Amino acid sequence: MGVRMTAFVRARSSSSNLPPPIARHVQSSTPSDGDAIASGVKAIMTGPSPIDVVDPGEPASTSEVIVHKLRADLSFSGLIISDDVDLRGTLRGRMVPEVAVKALKAGVELLLLAGGPQVEDVVARIIEAVETGKLPEAALKVAASKVTAELA
Repeated sequence: MGVRMTAFVRARSSSSNLPPPIARHVQSSTPSDGDAIASGVKAIMTGPSPIDVVDPGEPASTSEVIVHKLRADLSFSGLIISDDVDLRGTLRGRMVPEVAVKALKAGVELLLLAGGPQVEDVVARIIEAVETGKLPEAALKVAASKVTAELA
């Protein structure tokens, strides 16, 4: 998944199909010599497009499968940042607050979100998700600690 995966995940492509070299690399169990994760990259930004060979039904920024692959399969311990959660490709007919909670639930630790009145709606939905048990408070605390540590 390494460098090529990282580059693809950040791409703002309207196509949800992986180019063949990237698909082959994602399916490979051996990261390339230039693997960004192995080199110690501190953060990875996921993107608005699904990665068909990994999780065809969910944009990378809200995909539990993608985050699991980064954490478990590639041993990435750095910060996972969503791309804009208000992008049409990430929204896929959903509202911004719902997508923000989905990204956090997937394991994304830092949300990229444009300012404005939607921020209050996102905060309210996150609080509601924690209060109703849909989003573990402990996960938010871990995410906040990681973000704080990276910014220090």
